[in-house]
This record gives sequence, C-alpha cells and structure tokens, in this order.
Amino acid sequence: MLYPLDFNLVLYIGPHKVDLKPTENTFVSTSFLTPIAEYCIPLTANQEQAEAYCLPVLIRDSLPIKAILKIVEAAILCIVQRKGRMDKPLLVFTLRDDEGPYFHIPNVYFFRTSMNRQKRLQNEFSSPYFWGMSTTQKPYPPIDQPQTLPSVGFCGYVNTSERKKLLQRLERKNPFFKSTFICRESFFGRIEREKSIQQKEKMRFQFKRNMATNIFNVCCRGRGNFSMRFYETMSCGRIPVLINSHMVLPFEDKIDYDDVLIQGKDEHEVYKKLLHWIAHRDLVEQQKKSRMVWEEYLSREGFQKQLSLLLSELRIES
Repeated sequence: MLYPLDFNLVLYIGPHKVDLKPTENTFVSTSFLTPIAEYCIPLTANQEQAEAYCLPVLIRDSLPIKAILKIVEAAILCIVQRKGRMDKPLLVFTLRDDEGPYFHIPNVYFFRTSMNRQKRLQNEFSSPYFWGMSTTQKPYPPIDQPQTLPSVGFCGYVNTSERKKLLQRLERKNPFFKSTFICRESFFGRIEREKSIQQKEKMRFQFKRNMATNIFNVCCRGRGNFSMRFYETMSCGRIPVLINSHMVLPFEDKIDYDDVLIQGKDEHEVYKKLLHWIAHRDLVEQQKKSRMVWEEYLSREGFQKQLSLLLSELRIES
C-alpha cells in the first residue's frame, strides 16, 4: 500500500498556474495532473503502515520535465521535514508519451507508460496502461477455426513508421493468413470531438468487432513508445503482433514475452515469426495465455499485486 503525500505547491507553467493541493483535491489544470486515486493504485491513509510514499497525482504529458523535478523535490522536502529522513521510497506515476530519461534521485522511482530501453535509467519502471479495462470484463472466446486461415487485425490511426511498415507487409496476399485492417484518419481521441454520437458508436463497434474476429492484432507504438492497443489486445484474449521500437514492457523479469506475443526488430522479422507461430503453436492456447498474463500482471488488480512484490525489493539509500 502507498501513502499519498499531502503537501501544497504552486507551479507556473507558462501562462498557467497549477495548484497542487491534494488534501482539497483541487487541480487548476487537469491536463497537467490527475488525482492518483483515479489510477487505481492501492492507497492507505496510514503513513506508518505504508510500504512507500507516492505523489498524490498522475503526471500527464503537458507538464514540463523541470516542473516534474520541482514537484518531486517538494515531495522529498515534505518527507524529510516530517520524518527527519527519507525512510521509504517515493513512487511517481506518469501517463506521458515522452521516452527520454527523467532524472535519478536516490529513493525516487518512476513508473512510466512510455520509455526507451536505450535511454532508460535504473530508477525507471514500465507501467501498464489499464484505463477502461478491468478483470471483471470477460475476454472474447478464443477463435478456433482450423478449417480457415488465421487472421490478423488492426483498427486505428496509422501515425508511425512502425505501424505503416508492418501493416503494408502483412496485408500482402499470402497462403498462410488473412488480414483485416481498418485505417482511421486520426486517433480516436480527436475523432471523438468531431464525430456525432452515432458515428462514434459505429467506430467503437468496428474496433470491438475487429478485435473479436481476429486472432492476432497489430500493436506497434503510437505517439509514445508504447501501445494502448497492446494491453487491450491481451485483455481481450488476443495475440499482439508488433515491431519492438526499444520498448520496455512491464515486468520483463517475470514475463517471457516471446512466449506470449510476436515481436521483432522490423516488419520482416515479425512476418517470419508470425508464420512460425501459425505453423507450430496452438493458437487457442496462446489466446488463453495472453489473457492469463494480462490478468496476472497487466490488469489493475494484477499490477497492484506485482507492485507490492516489487516494493519489497526496493531498498532505501542513505
């Protein structure tokens, strides 16, 4: 369990004034900060029983790195003033698209949705994206159609070279699998603001149907070096297919991702691995395994359990 620090801090981000007053739960600009309770991190009001401290907010894209540093420094000062020293680790959760390193401060650990393996610092961990997903939502039944070709799906915005290259490679005609790709004109967040209710419902239905009717789903990175679709695919009991753009996936020390998903350094390696899976793997069991790994590690509930285990391994630096 984590103790959300309650301290006041005022930041000026360009023309914006950001008041950090978690005890009053007031945030002038929610584009910068979101209450950590909405992130479904296990919190406790008992500071002594907590395994670690955490910032009371989820840090979003709009906040500059310098402002993040100011918030972290204020949190450390708050702890030292109350306890006389850093007696527990401080965790910082971010939902951002940037992939460069933040900064290393002893006993401060960042949990990030987007990260680049080549730039990663030792105090940075990968965090799943699990908004709108819960283990109470049942996966789609595994697709078991031995008399038909396996299928690869995609429904979304083609905004990166990784997505474009892989989709172009996989949609070429071949005797081993078929593809069902729906390419959008923009990412869904922008489309939501521009389309009618009926149009948005139709697009949601298309996305769900595409996920339900294809064994594999293309999950290359988006604007950030991570993929929301990756977690959606596994939560639905489908198999992710992606070009790994130096991503850092959650709990890589515990999950053998090469046994759960198809990934490669480029579209040609991914294609070869896909053919090997189709020829040699039990695809029904692989679909079940995908959902099982999501439940155990990548869902809200699974992440909370794994986070508690990880906290037991963190040591305080004097």
